[in-house]
Amino acid sequence: MTPWVDEIFTKIYGPETTASRPWCVRWPEHPEAVARLHALWLAWQAAIDPDSGAAGPSSWQRDHLEPALMKLRSADGPFAACTSSGHVSHRLLEHPALTDPESLTSLALTAP
Repeated sequence: MTPWVDEIFTKIYGPETTASRPWCVRWPEHPEAVARLHALWLAWQAAIDPDSGAAGPSSWQRDHLEPALMKLRSADGPFAACTSSGHVSHRLLEHPALTDPESLTSLALTAP
């Protein structure tokens, strides 16, 4: 998937990086980005299969690419913290704390 993202995807669909359209060259370090790009890559493989017909790539762009790009490159997307003042930097956003297993046990004991 990495060669597809670096050599095809970003060269075609994301060459300009701005504060309003962020991208991070260290995208593999962003779990949400990896998940979304992996889904795009799998859908791309299906779309270019000859059995998908001539409209496969067009449908992929409409149904998969455009919504994913809107989220990936949005001001609240996974790369939002990586761009400041138009200059690309790298900073991972903090994820919520994991659920405390003990609190789940206590909830299970009090549930009806």
